[in-house]
Amino acid sequence: MWNRFIRILPIVLITGLLQAQERSSDALVERSMQTIGLKDIEQLYKIIRREDIATSVKMRAIRRIAEIYRQNPQEAESKAAEMVEALDNVIKKSTNDQSPINHFMLRAEACLALGSYDESNVASKAYTIIDTQLKNDKYLEVRSACAQSLGFFKKNKAEVGQKLLASLEAQLKADPIQDYDIRLTINIINSLGRLKYRDAFVALIKVLQSGYPPNVKKEAERAIKEINF
Repeated sequence: MWNRFIRILPIVLITGLLQAQERSSDALVERSMQTIGLKDIEQLYKIIRREDIATSVKMRAIRRIAEIYRQNPQEAESKAAEMVEALDNVIKKSTNDQSPINHFMLRAEACLALGSYDESNVASKAYTIIDTQLKNDKYLEVRSACAQSLGFFKKNKAEVGQKLLASLEAQLKADPIQDYDIRLTINIINSLGRLKYRDAFVALIKVLQSGYPPNVKKEAERAIKEINF
């Protein structure tokens, strides 16, 4: 027994050391990203384009691009178009059949980041990109991120609400209801509520009468209340 314990102990120590090093590296990357501002944003574009950069680092760069815009939209508006273009390129490149399988995470992160441009002069381009992925991406994680992100485009709620409503109605037609679709449906419902999109009322009532589980119906009920206030 003791011999086995002695053999296992170095493995445990090495694993713990590697995990600690990984956390330390993540913290260093995070701090480095925070030093990049609007005037140096091209450095973030370079990071997300590089093939030799880890996916996790690229995801942090994507978040930082959106964060820079949110911190000072008026100052950053002059570069909003190029920011959205850079995020769109991430989506296009990671959709390529030859891209690594974990690149769907980049698309999800980019679609969430595009939600930061809801009041920019390129808002229509941003939500169009997101809607395209909501309709066409084969990964549920990406479609769920898209559904969440669209809920921020309140100034464009007529167009965006219509797109979300079409997605909800498509979900309601699915038979049988798939467990893995529930997160997507919840995000669609939450976004319709956030937008206060009144045309979604009938579809939300249908959710209450559907075979969806109680947690989905609870979100639909909450969305109805948001729409009516």
